[in-house]
Amino acid sequence: MLKDVDMEAFAAARECGALVLDAREGFEFAMGHVPGARWFRSGYWPTVLPTSHATEPSW
Repeated sequence: MLKDVDMEAFAAARECGALVLDAREGFEFAMGHVPGARWFRSGYWPTVLPTSHATEPSW
């Protein structure tokens, strides 16, 4: 399950190697994103969430 987190929790999770997924539009991702983030177009989420890193939190 995805959840909202504050910047401190996000930074700590990222520091520990959490997978960062970016669901904005492609042009927004191209304009700038968190280093190392993976971009997924919005319609792709239903096929990705059930299997991607199922045992790891996603931020």
